[in-house]
This record gives sequence, C-alpha cells and structure tokens, in this order.
Amino acid sequence: FCSMKNFVKQLVLVIFGFSLFVGGQIANAATFSDVKSDNIYYDAVEYLKGKDIISGYADGTFGPDKAINRAETIKIISKAFKIDTTKDYEESFSDVKKSNWFFPFVMAGKEAGFIKGYSDGTFHPTQQVKLSETLKMVLSAAGVKIPKKIMDDVFIDVLKGDWVAVYADFAREHNIILADKEGKIYPSKEMT
Repeated sequence: FCSMKNFVKQLVLVIFGFSLFVGGQIANAATFSDVKSDNIYYDAVEYLKGKDIISGYADGTFGPDKAINRAETIKIISKAFKIDTTKDYEESFSDVKKSNWFFPFVMAGKEAGFIKGYSDGTFHPTQQVKLSETLKMVLSAAGVKIPKKIMDDVFIDVLKGDWVAVYADFAREHNIILADKEGKIYPSKEMT
C-alpha cells in the first residue's frame, strides 16, 4: 500500500498543482520547455512523463498553470492506473463520440467505474475539472476502499454531509491532500 500511496500522491500533485512533492531530480534536462529543473513540479512531471502517464502538448510544453478539463484528467488517470483503453467501446455519452481523441479513455473510465457522467447522459469532456471531482476519480481508480459516511467535518470547507467528504477524509488521513493555513482545500477550485 505504501508504494500505491506514493504513486497516488505524485499523480494528485501534478493534477492538483500542489507543492507537496519532494524528491531527487529525475533528469538533468527539462522534458518540457515550460517546466524547468527549478520548477516546484519538475520532479513529479518528469516522473510521470518517464512512466508515459503524461505527454504534454505538440509544441513541447506541459502547461503547468493551464486549466485541465475532464477529458485530459481521465486520460492521465487511465494511463496512471493502466486502465485498458483498447476495447471496442460503444458511445454512451451524447457528448463523447468515437471520433474524439478522448473517447477510449472516457469509456474505459466508465467501464472501470471511476466515472459516471451526468444524469442527462452527458460527460462534459471540455468542462474544467474541480478538485473534488479529481479526488474522487483518482481514489476510485486506485481502488481505495472509501467508507460510506463519516462522523465529523473534514476541513473548514468540507463538511461531513458533503458528497466529497468521504474522499477528502481518506486523502487527509493518508496525507495526500493538506489544507491551507485557514483549514481549507477549496473543493470547487478548478484544477491546473
């Protein structure tokens, strides 16, 4: 479990843009022109690139400050947890077509059970992903056993009755996510 915890922590750090990762440098030269070796995310980005979990953009950038959408997040999570995306999937979301680059990742995520989409039959692939959604997807894809409910508020801005509370509680208990000095994690914050 310890190595899974570290892997999930590194994945969460890149997706969430947190500054918790501490480690040795993976490479001497930056893979991406916008993530130099002195960048706080350099080690995590290089690690995930080396594992073929992230690939960046065609222009050689990674976009560490660029907002990440739901489709991009699903691709990263699917690759990180080696979710099989090679099956012959049928379309099941009205806004995710076979011709979309993200189609196999979204369908594999749905089949693996870490995404569901919306009640109107859509997935909203270009919608910016929130911390709460990403936390749920990452922990679900990791196969973490999450309790059905908790007894106490988790953070100042995550109360025990909030849908994300059980995921935030697990992440807090395992030092995957830390609150700021005000005791908040901003679950509705859009991720970069």
